[in-house]
Parts: sequence; C-alpha cells; structure tokens
Amino acid sequence: MNPIALLAIAAVAVPVLVHLWNVRKGKTLRVGSIALLTVSSRQRSNRLRINNWPLFLLRCLLLVLLALLLARPVWNAAQDTTKHPGWILISGQELPVAYAHYKPQIDSLLAAGLELHNLSAGFERILLQDTASLKDTTLVIAASPWPLLKVLDASLPKGFPLHVFVNDRLSSYRGERPVTHLAIQWHSFTTGDTLTQSPALSYVTTEGKIKNIEWVTSSQGNWYSEDNVSALFTSAPDTSVIRVAIYAGQHVADAQYIKAAMQAIAQFTDTRIQVSSLASDQQPVAPQHLIFELDERLRQAQPDIESYITPKGILFSYDTGRATPVSSWMQEGSAVTAAAGQHKVYQYIPGHATGTPVWTLADGRPLLTVAEEDGKFVYRYKGRFNPAWGDMVWEDGFVKAMLPLVAPVLKFDVSLDRRRIDDKQVVPERIQNTGDRIQNPEVSNLHSESITKHHIQALSDWLWIIIFIVFAAERLLVYRQQQRVEHG
Repeated sequence: MNPIALLAIAAVAVPVLVHLWNVRKGKTLRVGSIALLTVSSRQRSNRLRINNWPLFLLRCLLLVLLALLLARPVWNAAQDTTKHPGWILISGQELPVAYAHYKPQIDSLLAAGLELHNLSAGFERILLQDTASLKDTTLVIAASPWPLLKVLDASLPKGFPLHVFVNDRLSSYRGERPVTHLAIQWHSFTTGDTLTQSPALSYVTTEGKIKNIEWVTSSQGNWYSEDNVSALFTSAPDTSVIRVAIYAGQHVADAQYIKAAMQAIAQFTDTRIQVSSLASDQQPVAPQHLIFELDERLRQAQPDIESYITPKGILFSYDTGRATPVSSWMQEGSAVTAAAGQHKVYQYIPGHATGTPVWTLADGRPLLTVAEEDGKFVYRYKGRFNPAWGDMVWEDGFVKAMLPLVAPVLKFDVSLDRRRIDDKQVVPERIQNTGDRIQNPEVSNLHSESITKHHIQALSDWLWIIIFIVFAAERLLVYRQQQRVEHG
C-alpha cells in the first residue's frame, strides 16, 4: 500500500559496513625473528571478511522486515464468483413501499437468486418477510444512497449487478453524484402524499388581525400560502412588537435610510415594528429586539448597551477605522451576485474581522460579519449606509438585505419536502475498463458474466510477529557470543 517505503531496504548497507570494518586487533607474539612471517603478515593485513555470518544475516533480515512493515503489505486473494446473480438494495424503512410499487420485479429477482440487502451502513441482508413487521415510514428520510454506493464501489468487484430501489425525493440526494464500476439498475418510486401543508408562521398584523402562513410542498416545488390555513395552527400567534432603536450620532442620513427600510418591511409583512431614534446618552424605555449602533460615542456613554437587547436579539454596529477607497460590489455569503443585482461599494474599512461573513466584497473580504455573544447576535459592518460609501441604500435590494434582521423566521421542515428529482439526475455513471464514463446499462445480460471478487487482508500483524522472533534470535546470538568471549 506504500511501495515507496521499500527504499528503506537500502539500510542493509549499515550492517554490511559494520561487519566489514569490525576487524579484531591481533595478539602480539614475541619471536626472535620475523623474516619468515613477512609474507603471511602482509596477506592477512589486506583481507577483510565477515567473521559472523549468522549475526550478519539476522541483522540484514531485520532491516528488510522493517522496510516491508513501512510499505504496508497486503494479501490480495482472488475468488472466482462466476455467474453471481447480484444484490437487491432497498432501505429497510422503505421496504414496504418499494415492494408495493415493484412486487413483480422484486419477486422475479429473488427467484433468480439475487440477495436482498438493506441500503444503509453495513448493508446487512434482510428478508422479504420483514415487510410485515415494518411500519409505514413515508415521512422518514432514508439515508442518502450516493455515499452508500461509493462504499459499495470500493468493496464489490467491477461489474457487480445491483438493483437499487429508492424514493425520488430531492431531499434524499446530497453531495456529488458518484461514478462507479458497478452495474446498477435504478428503480425509483414516490413515497407518501404528493402535496403536504404545514404551519409556518402566525402573528398579529399592524391592524390587529391574525395572519397565518402555511408552507406547501409538492412534487413540483415549495411555496408559502395564506389561504384557508387557520385550522392548521394550534398555538397562539405571536403578539409581540418588534422594537428597533437607532443611535445615529453624526450619521443622521444613515439613520434615515435604516428607518425607511424598517417602515417598508413593516408595510410589506404587516409586522408591528416600532422604531425609535435615541441620543448616545439616552436609554431605551423597553428591551429592544434590534439596536443599530451608528454613533461611535455610544460605547463611552453606555458601555453596557447589550443589556438592553432581548435574548436572541441583535446589535448592529459600525466598525471603526479609517476608510479606504475601493471599487467592488457586495455579495451575500459565498454566492456570486449577478451583474443586475450587484450593489456597488465605494469605500471600505479594512482590518481584522471576527465572526461569520454575511456580506462580502467581490474578492471575498468580509463586509458584514455576525457572531453570537452572551446569547445575542452581534453584527459588525465595515461600511456605511450612505450613498458616498455605496449605492445599496438607493436600490430595492436594500430592504431585502435588511429583512432577515427583523422579519420573523419562517419554519421549514426538510423531512416534509416533497419535491421530486428525475432519475437522469441521480443515477450514478459507470466506468468501463477503458476509463470512459457511460450510463449504467441494463443488467439483465450480466448474470452470465464471470466476476472475480478480491479479498484484501493486511499482513502487518504477521510482520510484527516475525520481526519480534528475528530480533529475539539476534539478541540471543549476541548474548551467547559474549558469554564465549568472557569464558575464553
């Protein structure tokens, strides 16, 4: 699995050099004349040899085994599974519904010898009799099939036949569509009702009337409606008044644009919004849902301004610093704004920004960030609501951009999403041996193919055992040689 580690085998040169250079010092023998020993002495001094072959081989073997361990060897055993019929994959949650839609097809596949497996992590084998014990779970979102098919593509042999039975809900598909070597036959079905209505929002309007908004989802799309939804709501409507305080200071023109936006939102949504303009040393008479901190002197006059904000309320403050000219436009989050909807930015306050970006410049620099502090949401804006800083306040998009700060949040239940997706958008593409991508063909003619399934087993545990044995043998051999030297 890591073949480059085999280069570590070159370390066997170390014991070779050690053994070749390990020349013992000879004993001095006093004789009357060395004339007769001159030739043999010269021959012995020029000869290098390995004196301990067993120890040398054990040390070389130990280094080779360590290099193999780093290379992570595996045993790839091929098992012929000729004429394998394949699998039927159905989520256990959706087995009753799938069987009701495709009873003849599933029965014929089971009769042909295909195995029924649960389309979930583990892919355990299930029986058709399990449909009697399973409840109707049409409102439960099954696991997304795309990541599960990626797992099977890595574990099953190429060309393995799969019959996949899944629902056609758009919410079931997330991430990137996989490309696989498997032979997949796709069967989709619709679960539950094709249209669902659920309460989304209920509040009292500026005229004192109750407005109920429902969320409607169908196979064609989602939308909000106000028609005949009073019976859907069992909880009391929201009767609170949204209070907004603006500390303008020297930014009087900015405060006028903000106030006009709040009035437009109140008129559009029929939400009761109360806007008050306050001086820097003036305290709100009641807790505020939203405070605009445009005055730089506010922190000096009221350092605890956050205490006047309701739980989960918002503090929107101007960032301080020196303005820098810039030629860019505003984007919401990471979405690229179309040319027709771009809000141009002329000035910008650079510097460090904390929190999650909400608005950014075209190059990604944060323009507006939000962070949760002590149960409240703090927005920091590196611009100004002034035409000299940008043209957003002159455009219709300004009211839309300010809407999330004060408008009630509409509820959205993903589990009830009934939008459908076409099979052409979800069926995984298949790669042949040539590497070309093709759509998965019919697999009725694949039952006669010879399929080779590979079982891969890691050999690291066996290598550790062999290394321990070799190391023990090397230490034992060294110990015995030392004992021989000590005892003459």
